[in-house]
Amino acid sequence: MRLAGIQVGPLAMEELVLRLETAGSPALSAGLRQAIAADESEVALSAEQREQILDALKECPAGLLRLRDELRPQSGQTMGEYAVILGGLALMVVVAVVFLGGRIDDLLGGTGSSVQQPRSAPFTPPYPSGVSFPATLQDCENGRWRNYAQFENQAECASYVDNLTP
Repeated sequence: MRLAGIQVGPLAMEELVLRLETAGSPALSAGLRQAIAADESEVALSAEQREQILDALKECPAGLLRLRDELRPQSGQTMGEYAVILGGLALMVVVAVVFLGGRIDDLLGGTGSSVQQPRSAPFTPPYPSGVSFPATLQDCENGRWRNYAQFENQAECASYVDNLTP
């Protein structure tokens, strides 16, 4: 059965009729019972009947959620309204570019000439001169490992010296 253009199953329809009776809409529930008994395929609703159903479905089971959502009045922008807004924004951008284009070109042109030209050779980071490595375990003891920037602690320094090949 279709209720206001929405397909409603028989169990959901029976639940709706019961909720309408308990919500104080006996005339509407009786009319729906007659439509079910007559096996009508389509039932149209007036605005007042829609409101009665929505009141009865304020707290409803999952089977009636879709019906409740479909019966609610729809509001908000349509795609046509979004297209009009987007067209207006595009027109404003075109007008701004036409009137401000010369000024923007002057600002950006002056900025580009103040930037230094890149060097011919790629940048290479400077390396510390005189990098040294420990040769004996004594070079790593008593805090001397700090003389070697490549180690984070004494154990790393000692491990390096132990792995040296003679």
